[in-house]
Amino acid sequence: MGTQVWDDGIRIIETINLSCAKALSQTINNAAAVTADGGLQTTIPITTHGYLAGSNIYITGSTNYSGLKRITAVATSTITIQAPFVAETFAGTETTRFAYPCPVACEIAELRIHLSTAPTTANDFVITCDAARGSAYDTVVFSKAMTGLTDYIWVPEDEVTFNIDDILVCTYTNTDVRTLGIELKIRRIAKLGVVRS
Repeated sequence: MGTQVWDDGIRIIETINLSCAKALSQTINNAAAVTADGGLQTTIPITTHGYLAGSNIYITGSTNYSGLKRITAVATSTITIQAPFVAETFAGTETTRFAYPCPVACEIAELRIHLSTAPTTANDFVITCDAARGSAYDTVVFSKAMTGLTDYIWVPEDEVTFNIDDILVCTYTNTDVRTLGIELKIRRIAKLGVVRS
């Protein structure tokens, strides 16, 4: 099995963001996708989702829309994403999450969280690594109780590197229904080569 060697001298910072007034994870309705913007975009049904336009979400379980997508418009129970329309009727089991799929080895550079009002219910903001190697390798990377906080910034003191195809998943129950603004800054690490053992 090969060991990957990474060149720390070449790094790219990528920022993904989400603004939401409900839980970060939602379930897509058992209904059809709808064409938007002349077929250049797609409207997806999610009842009272709470997402705001300009956010990034990660869709799981869809035949045609899985992956990282940008929300371009919202209504109370639909979101429009930047993805060409392909006819699909969702089963009601597909999900949307705030997540980042690692295209190369990477690490978290910074996390910023802002809440409209400090929550009183004890909900933790959690980042989990959904490991490409399987669930046996899944780990909680970060957890913070947000009770009483309106702003929080986390800059890891030590480097924690994630592998290609790992997915970093952020969860927050948001029981008090605060509006969140989240920025997750990811530092990509360029691959130098592979050493065979």
